[in-house]
Amino acid sequence: MKRRKRSKQFIYACLLITLIFAGSTLYIANGASDTNTPGVLSLAPPVFAQDSDVESAALSGIGSKLDSEAGISAYFQASGPIDLNVVRGLYATREIETDDYIVGEIPGTIYTAEWERPHVYIHKDGWVLAYFNKDEPTSKMIDLATYASSGSITTKLRDVLDTVAPYTNTSLTDDNVVYYHFQYPNAEKMLVVSEISGQDGNSFRIVLPPAGHEFFELSAVVRANSTHDALQIDGATIIDVGSNGCWDCSTIINQAQLSIGQPHTVRLYDYYTSGDYAALIILYREVQ
Repeated sequence: MKRRKRSKQFIYACLLITLIFAGSTLYIANGASDTNTPGVLSLAPPVFAQDSDVESAALSGIGSKLDSEAGISAYFQASGPIDLNVVRGLYATREIETDDYIVGEIPGTIYTAEWERPHVYIHKDGWVLAYFNKDEPTSKMIDLATYASSGSITTKLRDVLDTVAPYTNTSLTDDNVVYYHFQYPNAEKMLVVSEISGQDGNSFRIVLPPAGHEFFELSAVVRANSTHDALQIDGATIIDVGSNGCWDCSTIINQAQLSIGQPHTVRLYDYYTSGDYAALIILYREVQ
């Protein structure tokens, strides 16, 4: 329990610096104690997606596919060229394979089922990019299994990149893994707020400020195993766990359900207090 709390306090401090002192306030109020896990990730496009004159070889043949198909993504640039023969065996399926790059699905260390696997683009020039399809909520990337076992918030995309990195002679850190949403190129930041049932009243309050921010996508994900459990906003059910449990079930939240300028209560309802986990994801940018 202490390990989990230390991690949360660190991320919570980062949130205060990033948002509360940034003009208009994106306000998070926890329940009985500060054990929620708010955190912010910066979003930035890969170099080869910004300028056709830069790293054009890495974009060749893949740019239109990513623009039309990809949603949330995470990527890194390896320390040198990548031998495609070395990484080929990591793929469970290969959709496209050329002399320059491979696109297909690579399973993670925990999430191995076909519907859980992200697409992974690896180019011989050193680019590795993992992504989920554009019609899938951004919240699908959150790794609630690791959160449940260790208290650390990470992503399924990062897990797959960690799998690939050793085969590219690259040591990954938080500094060289970057996130980007291809369908929301103007989104510059991603807020992640997590909740654990039974620790702090199972809820937190949030206010999206009416000025100073532009919001693009709101989504949520739940990991629970009880028939009666649900994720709710102001008493309305957003994700119903159902009779078979719900292992990382994700959904888009309608803007009307989390209206701007109004206080909202997000609650993880755990009927049997069996240990449920959830996360709320907000894509946004700060504006003048």
